[in-house]
Amino acid sequence: MSNNAPKSAAEKTFQENFVKELQKYKWEAPNYLDGNKQKVTVADLVTHWRGELNRINVDQLEGVELTDNEFSQVMAKVCRISNSYEAAKILAIEESKGKIDGIYRDDNPKITRKQITLTIFKKAEVCGGDSSYRIAREVQTPNDNRFDIVLLINGLPLINIEKKRTDKTLDEAFGQFMRYYRDGEYSHNFMAFSQMMVITSEIATRYFATPKTAGDFNLSFVFHWSDKENNVVNDWRKVIEQFLMIPMAHQMVGDYLVIDEARDEENRRHMLMRPYQVHALQAVEGAAFGWDNDEKLPHGGFVWHTTGSGKTITSFKTALFLSTREQDLIKLSSLLIDVS
Repeated sequence: MSNNAPKSAAEKTFQENFVKELQKYKWEAPNYLDGNKQKVTVADLVTHWRGELNRINVDQLEGVELTDNEFSQVMAKVCRISNSYEAAKILAIEESKGKIDGIYRDDNPKITRKQITLTIFKKAEVCGGDSSYRIAREVQTPNDNRFDIVLLINGLPLINIEKKRTDKTLDEAFGQFMRYYRDGEYSHNFMAFSQMMVITSEIATRYFATPKTAGDFNLSFVFHWSDKENNVVNDWRKVIEQFLMIPMAHQMVGDYLVIDEARDEENRRHMLMRPYQVHALQAVEGAAFGWDNDEKLPHGGFVWHTTGSGKTITSFKTALFLSTREQDLIKLSSLLIDVS
């Protein structure tokens, strides 16, 4: 089933307002990525990514941009990525610094490195950094589907958003993503980099990790965003302000993503932390650095989770998160203990 039916005036208005709200929080919406103004395809996203690779890797490339042959090597590796879980492992190679290695350079007197490794993703930097944040709209696929909104970080299509009118249910948006998956939109191609799917209307929003297979779509792993007091946030403007803003959206697909490399292949997946787990991790980070008190004194504390709410993941992810921060191990003076 195609999603190429023309949008109603109400849907177009909602999309326009949604994008305008995102732009308040460091997202850019260039015209060349706006499918409402001209045709935008997944191939156009790949071309945009090529430019981002050249920008991010200018030192590694010794100032000589990727040739067609070199970029075809990159895309050959991308097309071997079978699903979002495999992509998640690539994005998290070195402390959330994603890499693609083994690219052989064409002969050029200006370069000294015959084989290079390209950086494709860096963890969120609250104070800026060199990451780019762009919005693509109405992106057409080779299978004649059309993605409502794709949020690009460093050119990678990490977050997909499917919007529905108020009179439609979020289940329909969920079903839309399932159809896309069955059509092969997220396997062995550039869109396999997708890490988070968001389904939204003007009255409700939910999110989930991009499933590993079409059979892994499960409403049990679809979450509402909640505030620190565990109140569900449904107002789409508040969802953007708290959840889809930068750097939070970047952190969700980096810092707050968990890769489960289970022994059994069918249980291997990547997961996104639930809101209360994110808030717990942020509270621990604040305590470890002393951000939560006027004296800026690092201190310990307790995190309370009820039985079955994911204590192990919270503990593991918090320890891993802090261990990758400079001098965290010096400042962190207490152990995280998982009490069953």
